[in-house]
Amino acid sequence: MVYGENDPPRYRELIAGLNLGRTRTLCHDPAYGLRQLANIAIQVIDRLEDIRLLAAYDVIARGLKPPMQPSITRRRDALLVQSSGLGAAARQPDALGLG
Repeated sequence: MVYGENDPPRYRELIAGLNLGRTRTLCHDPAYGLRQLANIAIQVIDRLEDIRLLAAYDVIARGLKPPMQPSITRRRDALLVQSSGLGAAARQPDALGLG
């Protein structure tokens, strides 16, 4: 550490100059923002197949006679449980708005 002509900084002065936040910010780490976008894109890609299957189950259920609809509904609900682990809560958007 280089001090110059003055005495070395005191501990309290040194700590006062540090900003130790709990999270990374885009201002201090622009690459962090790109990483967040990449993570969101990966989550979307992972969910695309499940979304496609859920849409197909909905189309099939609309075309079936009422006695057969519960069977498709059970399969759709099983897919929701399997893909998210949340069951009915998976129908609600998650924190990132990807729900």
